[in-house]
Amino acid sequence: MYKYVFFLLILIFLYGCSKANRSYASVSAEQLRAVIRDNPNAVLIDVRTSGEYNGPLYHIDNAVSIPLSGLSESIKNLDRDNRSYYMICKSGARSKMATKIMNENGFNAFNVTGGMMDWVKLNK
Repeated sequence: MYKYVFFLLILIFLYGCSKANRSYASVSAEQLRAVIRDNPNAVLIDVRTSGEYNGPLYHIDNAVSIPLSGLSESIKNLDRDNRSYYMICKSGARSKMATKIMNENGFNAFNVTGGMMDWVKLNK
């Protein structure tokens, strides 16, 4: 009996984990570089503060600055059709939250893992 209960609990846990992971997909900084080069419908959104956007790590050319704190309001003005959105921040944590918000609101969004820190390393 306990074996079955344990097995059922494992299945419920795995289902919950897989459901949570469906709220966002990720790309690396290297994959982002290819996307920027090859996909004219890709939109890069930098969710750092404006100070960070213009700060030491600077920003990627043509990235749209929408701080995470204002994302929920700003997405009302974004196109949901035929666009892929790539969310970036300093390290990938805020952009992960932003990606989840975007996807929950019907957008096709991806988190850039490692964020600007990985982007800067990649482009040295």
